[in-house]
Amino acid sequence: MKIVLHDYHGTPHHFDLSKEFAKRGADVLHVYSATCGGPKADFDTRDIDHLKVFGIRGREIPKDRFFKRYIEERQYGIKITKVLENYNPDIIISANTPTDAEKKIVSFAAKKKIPFIFWLKDIRSLAVFSVLSDRFGFLGQMVGKYYMWIEKKLLQKSDHIISLTDDFLEILKTWKVNTKISVIPDWTPIDDFPLCTKENSFSLSHNLSNKFVILYSGTLGLKHNPELISEAAEKYKEKEDNIFLVISEGVGIEFLKKEKKKKKLDNLMLLPFQPYNELSKVLASADLLLTILEPSASQYCVPSKVWTGFCAAKPSVLVVPEENLAARVTKEINAGIVVSDQNSEALINAIEKLKNNSNERSRMGVNARRYAEKNFHVADIAHKFEEIIKELA
Repeated sequence: MKIVLHDYHGTPHHFDLSKEFAKRGADVLHVYSATCGGPKADFDTRDIDHLKVFGIRGREIPKDRFFKRYIEERQYGIKITKVLENYNPDIIISANTPTDAEKKIVSFAAKKKIPFIFWLKDIRSLAVFSVLSDRFGFLGQMVGKYYMWIEKKLLQKSDHIISLTDDFLEILKTWKVNTKISVIPDWTPIDDFPLCTKENSFSLSHNLSNKFVILYSGTLGLKHNPELISEAAEKYKEKEDNIFLVISEGVGIEFLKKEKKKKKLDNLMLLPFQPYNELSKVLASADLLLTILEPSASQYCVPSKVWTGFCAAKPSVLVVPEENLAARVTKEINAGIVVSDQNSEALINAIEKLKNNSNERSRMGVNARRYAEKNFHVADIAHKFEEIIKELA
């Protein structure tokens, strides 16, 4: 069995699945965008037979340069089609793929009669509709509706859909998507996250071991509001023991750089993405993990960074609508505080509540890690995928 697992973002848990497929004897080509922003897996294939990794290169385009993104994503679709042609897989699994690139992949799969699994990590066209409507009004709505129509057609043409949450099912039903759907929640490779002490090489090198650290690590783009971080940091800037640490790249970090300079926020530390093998130490340096998601994004996106925080046994503060899957799980297992109000005052209240209660922070961290240990084993997840693949092969 020759499998292509394509993950545009190149994130660790997708590569975790590719490694597991290869260990079980499948020939696997793991494909990703080498120029797409965001944290990446380490892509270490040593001691793993049957696994190859291919990074597709292109131009780095800022996410707010919409027309240039459109051109680049179409070019990406052409490039991955050539990769697929050369490899000639028995099955294709594709996740996080821009719609204009996904069109090329679905068309190739149909032409070659190769089963295609649409791994639905978020509903991209709803994101396009939301962002472009806010930016360009009626014209943006028209473009967004066009992409909704395209995404619906791609889902209908797929041989199987894997959705990371039940929340997407009602939208697919409304779109009259009759393709068979399986729900498989996201995870983080828990074996990659041994528990570390707060005092470690990362925290010592950045003078964090004696600070109360509120950490935001991950994508900070158009569906997040970095202003919440700068406002909270401003209200804490007289308290020298508090540090807001943001590890990210792109439009959000550029905004925070300007805010830091303008407001003289010495308690706001900004760093680029760190190597994947350092992430356990980075997370261990934190006392609280922060997640932000705009309300309009909640219906089409689940912030998977929350699951990474669970592996690190750290409590979370989520500025996320309560109906979002990450918020529901966090509340259900008591692994953090969910803040539904999108304002810095509510965020600060949540931070203060946990800062002043170390026992509660510890309990939440234990609950988070326990959930990860129960649910994040790739062998169990790979078995679910294999059952789907057997039906299609």
